[in-house]
Amino acid sequence: MTSKPRLGELLIDTGLITADDLQRALRMQVGGNRRLGRILVKMGAITSDQLLDTLAAQFDLPIIDIEQEIQPTVRGLLPRYLCRKYDALPLDLEGDSVVRVAMANPSDTEALNNIEHYTNKRYSPVWPGRPTSARQSDVTRRLRCKTC
Repeated sequence: MTSKPRLGELLIDTGLITADDLQRALRMQVGGNRRLGRILVKMGAITSDQLLDTLAAQFDLPIIDIEQEIQPTVRGLLPRYLCRKYDALPLDLEGDSVVRVAMANPSDTEALNNIEHYTNKRYSPVWPGRPTSARQSDVTRRLRCKTC
């Protein structure tokens, strides 16, 4: 069984970061539970959209256009502070017990668990059988919109 390349390796292979950038980020990560990609974004080594593109390629995840997917029925389902905290947006409801969510980082299990706990609904991937990503810039723009 072939394992997928790790995030740091992919970022180096695509020329987005240097080995020195990776080593600095890994040193910052020691002793904490922060994700490597977020550290690299905070360092200014990559943008959030570059991180998303790399994660989407790594996990073979589609990236959606939020404006085409979001339904008005989910307005107010999650408070903005949670959406901002997790870079997540509810897109639609499937029946009464499932919420479809687009996230900048769909592998963030803490975020998914908290969204499920807050809404008392299960999380559902947007695409059948797998999670979906959304560009953080799209999520951020949507969260800044006062009428959305």
